[in-house]
Amino acid sequence: MEPVKVPGSEKVWPAELVLIALGFIGPEDTLPDELNLRRDGKTNVLAEFGKFETSTEKVFVAGDMRMGQSLVVWAIQEGKLAPARWINT
Repeated sequence: MEPVKVPGSEKVWPAELVLIALGFIGPEDTLPDELNLRRDGKTNVLAEFGKFETSTEKVFVAGDMRMGQSLVVWAIQEGKLAPARWINT
């Protein structure tokens, strides 16, 4: 699967928090590369469990992007825990 740009489809929405859920395809390179995020040997974005902060200030990661593909309940749990870290930063 390869994302394809559609001319004229770009939109900008002001946001303080953006969540991207892509399913079982694994982390793509675009965002981690643009944000200069450190990754592990499986290409997951590095962030300590319970803290969720990446190697780039004010960029957080949770769920499959942090730990790889797993049961959805783990991603849901991290999704519940992570906002508390974002808000307190």
